[in-house]
Amino acid sequence: MMKMKNSIFLLISVSLILTSCFDSSKPNFQYFPDMYESLAYETYAETEAFSNGIEAQLPPEGSIARGWDPYDFEDSNAGYELAKSQLMSPLENNDLNLSMGKELYEIYCSVCHGDKGDGMVLPNAQAGMLSVRPKLAGTASGIGGAIMIGGGAALAGLAGTLLERGSSSQPLQIIMLISSIFSLLSIYYVVKREKIIQKS
Repeated sequence: MMKMKNSIFLLISVSLILTSCFDSSKPNFQYFPDMYESLAYETYAETEAFSNGIEAQLPPEGSIARGWDPYDFEDSNAGYELAKSQLMSPLENNDLNLSMGKELYEIYCSVCHGDKGDGMVLPNAQAGMLSVRPKLAGTASGIGGAIMIGGGAALAGLAGTLLERGSSSQPLQIIMLISSIFSLLSIYYVVKREKIIQKS
């Protein structure tokens, strides 16, 4: 009986000793430590393995990335025309595929390319506006976007009051002409102010 008690006490003591030093984030034992502690170099680390002294190297010429298929047409206008004439879509031209494609286009593409694919949308207008003054990206995008939305709403309301059922498009053309003139005047003002700022 005494011997059994000693065995139980010894077993409990050993268990406590082993578990008291255990840290779940740092296992006491590692099997195959090379799998946990990689010997690989960092991407842009210095190394003597290559003549230019860095780990990052260009892939060998002719390499094809996994999951990509080679593009068999020359990167030129002639190759572009040849691809248009030879490449065929694997999808059938039917109403189901067209409706699904239209739905995907409206979700992922129309934001930048427009519903008609002409690119006449607000993000593109803002990109052109910000290309003039990149440093004012935060301010210019907010103010410019507000002006375009507010101005567009005002012009739409004006066009609605001028156009009547059966009337010609002349009032709308006049509005577009006036808007274009104001746009040119704005451009002239910006260019003139830019020259003044550069001189000062």
